[in-house]
Order: sequence, then structure tokens, then C-alpha cells
Amino acid sequence: MTGFAVLDLETTGVRYRTDRVLEVGVIQLDGDLRETLRWATLVNPERAVTAEDIHGISATDVHAAPCLADVAEDLMALLTGRVLVAHNAVFDVNHLMLGLERAGVPLPERLPAVVDTMRLCSRVAGARSLAQACEVLSIDLASAHEALSDAEATAEVLRRTVNLDRDALPGATASYSRHSDTGHWRGGPAVALSLADDPVVAVARTGAALTWPALGDAVPTPRLGYTRQAAENTRRHDTGYLARLVSRLPVVDDDPDSDSGPYLTLLDEALDDRLITHIEADSLVAAAQELGLSQFEIARANVAYMDALAAAAWADGIVTDQERTDLLAVATLLGLPAAAVANALDVARDHSEQRRTSARRIAAKPGDRVVFTGAMSRPRCDLAAQAQRAGLVPTTSISAKTGILVIADPHSQSGKARRARDLGVRLVSEPVFNEICTDLTCPPSDTEAVST
Repeated sequence: MTGFAVLDLETTGVRYRTDRVLEVGVIQLDGDLRETLRWATLVNPERAVTAEDIHGISATDVHAAPCLADVAEDLMALLTGRVLVAHNAVFDVNHLMLGLERAGVPLPERLPAVVDTMRLCSRVAGARSLAQACEVLSIDLASAHEALSDAEATAEVLRRTVNLDRDALPGATASYSRHSDTGHWRGGPAVALSLADDPVVAVARTGAALTWPALGDAVPTPRLGYTRQAAENTRRHDTGYLARLVSRLPVVDDDPDSDSGPYLTLLDEALDDRLITHIEADSLVAAAQELGLSQFEIARANVAYMDALAAAAWADGIVTDQERTDLLAVATLLGLPAAAVANALDVARDHSEQRRTSARRIAAKPGDRVVFTGAMSRPRCDLAAQAQRAGLVPTTSISAKTGILVIADPHSQSGKARRARDLGVRLVSEPVFNEICTDLTCPPSDTEAVST
């Protein structure tokens, strides 16, 4: 069956060779430009996620998503026998084809017909960007820079420009092939179209020539993609994982002499990056079982941990919005309600609770090397200056001598984060880094510091 496949990609950046695909949206249209199928998936780029301020996708969103190799067969099935449509097609074609090539997918020698709606709309309506095209053509672009939403808008741009001038479509259609010098895919003259046919019918027919060597004659039904909603569901599932595991512990304490101290130590280490992985959660529950702790004692220990964090937040006499957000994130990981945070802050404020400093428990000291990765809440230069004031040494690369990696997203797959994990370097969140710097700049006396 001939027709069109409207494609939109969200990527980590604009460079074809070094940036990676983060999200794919495809809308299939029949020969009359009516929608017949829509499909989308997030893609794990297997590297650091950048340009988050544009596409809104974080490392946490894609850590459980399939990589491009995993969805390559689905993509080929969606595009087979169809004319590819994209806004600024050279961008999407290159990221798609070079990404599939890196995934080891055999590629066709050419894409026989690609419609660039940017060229089409520029000729018909005098607009170039997708946002401009939607404004000129009165199209609602609900969620810009979400792949499926942008693909939906692109499909509507195609319909409305064709309705305005059907004869303009062949001029916006090109055949793409790899350039022998650069390795990039470039547009050239499209297949000759029959002048006797309606332009839309003639262009749609050329898509039938698109086949993929990796599929042969068999075109499978695309599987469901891993969407942004699926990522949100995964996040909710992951954040409650520890609480679900704890529910397996005995309700009543079997050992009156049990001690939650070792459990709290493990919890302290696990939460420095504000993420409890499944491995860490399993270890915490295993420790609780070995210590003979009950659900009640674990709940009490988690509340005690929250109380200690709240005391740390009040140590300078003020609780910032960032500190409060950080406490709420920890509460979610521990399966505690938001009310537990409010209560812990009230107790810490009213009783001026003291704490063991973050610098002491992490064994951070002046002269330690610190590295940053990801987009923090403040400019990198400000963080480096803060580290220097605390006596830490900011560096740009990870080595066995690195003391701390400050990480913006606990699921980061940046080269720094991967190497730090391999070397056993301590990963901490930005709020914990702030605490460390405060501790090193104005250290409390031994009598002021207490353990969690």
C-alpha cells in the first residue's frame, strides 16, 4: 500500500556524527493524506542527554528506553513502501540514517522520495520553521519539540499546503542518497513523476520503491513504543520500589536487640546521588533482614533519616526551595508522605536539631578533586568557585584520584558518570555538594556534629 510516513526526531543536538536520537514520532498517512497509524518511542542514546531545555527529555526518562538498534525493525516497518515526510528533512534523514548505520542496520542505497514540508511551506505560504508554518496556517502546535506532536503538526502542514497548491508538492520532493565525501545524506532530483497523474498520487506512488535490506520481503507489525507516558510510569514504579520491598519484611520485630545503624549507613550511601537503584534497594532490604528489622523499624529508621536531612537544611537558619524539593524527592524514594517532610522540618526548626555533616560522612576534605556533569541549577563557573572556597579542587576529567562527581541527573550516562561508577568515585547530587561545601567552609565542632 502506498502512502506517506511523517517523521519527527528529537535529538541530543544538531551534529549528525556526534549527537544521538532521543525520541521518534511517526504518523502514517494514506494516499489521500488521512491518518492511518501513529507511533512514538523514546530512545536511549547511550550517552549524555543534552539540550534538555529544548526537548524536555532527561536521562531519567530514557534510562529504561530501548536503544535505536532495539527499535530499528519497527522503524523500518513503519517507513517501508512509503514516502518519507519531515520538516527540514535533511536533519531528520541524516540523524535517522546515520543512527541506523551505527546500530548496524544495512541501509538502502537511497530514499527514493522524501517530502520536505519546510521547502513546501516556504514556497506556498512563505514560512520556514515549523512554528512559523503552524502560525501562518492556523495549526495548533500543542507540544512543540515532542516528536509525535511535531509529526502531527507536520502532517497537518502537508495537508494544508497541498490544499493550497497541489502542484507544489513535486518540487518539494527529493531523492536522498549518501554523499561519497562526507558520508552525509543529501537530497537530489526525485524520480520522474507522471504528468498525467494527480501530483499527490504521483508522489505517493514513488514511495513503493523504498525497501530495507534488513527486512527483505517480510514487514513485521511495529511493536508499541516506549513513550513519555511510559517513562513517567517507570519513574513512579522505580521510586516506590524500596517501599514495595520493605513490605516483605515482618510486620512485628522478631529481634528486640536489632540495630538499624548499619541499615542507615547503607541508606546514607545509596541516597547521596538521590537515586535508589534496584540493586541498592535489594541490598537495603537484605541488610534489614539480616539485622532482624521489621517494617515498623525500617519506617522509623527512614523517618529518622528524614529528620537528619531536615536538621541539615535548618543548619544555616533557612530552608530554601531547592532544599525543600530535595527533601520531597528523598521522601518519595523512601515511600514517605509529603507530610513527613513538613513534620521533620518543624521538629528541626523547633528543637534546633544538630547533625553529622555531609563532608564528614562522605569523608570529603580540602584538596579533594571534584568534577561536575550535567546541567545544574547554577552556572558551572559558580559551582567551581564555590568548590574552591571550600578548599576543593575543581577538575574536568574523572580519574582514580577524583574524590566526588557532582551529578545533575542520577541516571546520567555521560562519559564522566560511567567512568566514575567504574572507578568507584562517590556520586552526589547538587544539594549534597552544597552541604559539603558549607561543612568545609564553616565546619562545626565535634560536640555540634551528631550521626544520623
